[in-house]
Amino acid sequence: MVANPSVVRKVLVVDDEEHIRSMLTRYLGRQGFEAVSASDGIAALDALQCNEDCSLVVTDIDMPRMDGFAMIETAKSQIARPIRYVVVSGGGDGARESKARALGAVAYLGKPLDLPDLRAAVEAASQSLDAIIAGIETADDGPQQDLAAPGAGFTDRFPLFAEALSTAIPAVSQDAADRLHAILANPSVRNGAHCERVGVLCGLLAERAGYPADFCRNIALAACLHDIGKSVGLIDDEDETSVAKHTLLGASVLQGGAMAPAHILAVDIALSHHERFDGSGRPMHLTGLEIPLGARICAICDVYAALRAPASHRSAFTHEEAIDILVHGDSRSSPSQFDPVLLEIFSTHAAEFEAAYNAVD
Repeated sequence: MVANPSVVRKVLVVDDEEHIRSMLTRYLGRQGFEAVSASDGIAALDALQCNEDCSLVVTDIDMPRMDGFAMIETAKSQIARPIRYVVVSGGGDGARESKARALGAVAYLGKPLDLPDLRAAVEAASQSLDAIIAGIETADDGPQQDLAAPGAGFTDRFPLFAEALSTAIPAVSQDAADRLHAILANPSVRNGAHCERVGVLCGLLAERAGYPADFCRNIALAACLHDIGKSVGLIDDEDETSVAKHTLLGASVLQGGAMAPAHILAVDIALSHHERFDGSGRPMHLTGLEIPLGARICAICDVYAALRAPASHRSAFTHEEAIDILVHGDSRSSPSQFDPVLLEIFSTHAAEFEAAYNAVD
């Protein structure tokens, strides 16, 4: 579903330097956004509370009273509505970018700012919000069918997937919680195994990529819910329409409440794990680093796990065959669809990923 182009998004610009605030506010105003500003993290929290229609934030990190990271963490715990963040920093070290991504930032931009890059990042964040809203409209489309028969010992066999479902339930709407309870009580064993494997693989890939331990744990949980839109909507086909629908549906089911980092990751992954680095994915045709980090990690692990399992039209690929398809492509897949840095890490540690895949029954 295409986002409504007539919707004007309000953007909060947070920076302690007045000339930068003024410049960015004017620039975003010329790009069609309604921009407001704040001078530090505390003022930003006040602005977000007062401007309930503001769900986009462009924030500096180093500011007096409260820095950008603390502001994001506080906003996540205090404000129920979904908010997308673009983080800007004059410091170029990788640890800052890793922390920003771990907190769910849509983009991390260095200073001096390239204004077209800022516009692209804010537009991508806006499209992400629009897609979630559009997904809510599709969540109840069509008759709901009974879920597959329960698998024996689901919680014991797939503890990560079960924990992810249970963790999400308190943070979502009552309708969504009912759906997640139903999946937990009456799961598909085949889908449970796939989701558990993808979660384990994502946690391992994040670890091998050098991300913090908390992020690795959070993405392992979050990635278990990547196909939650299929579970609630029973979408099995992988045509473009079905791919777009199950990502939007999944994000809309998970969205809501004052969300913890793992839950925020789960929304981003559910929405964007079928995006492709080369821009050929769905539902929003994001490119490169516009795609949230968690979704870029999940995209590789999801394809690997899918290749290793049998499908209706083919038998399962071996580990070696799956790695070859990821790295060199085939008739349905191209390495250009994956983050090249993450793909290289995956292939370098291929034996570890094989062992992790095989460890899930």
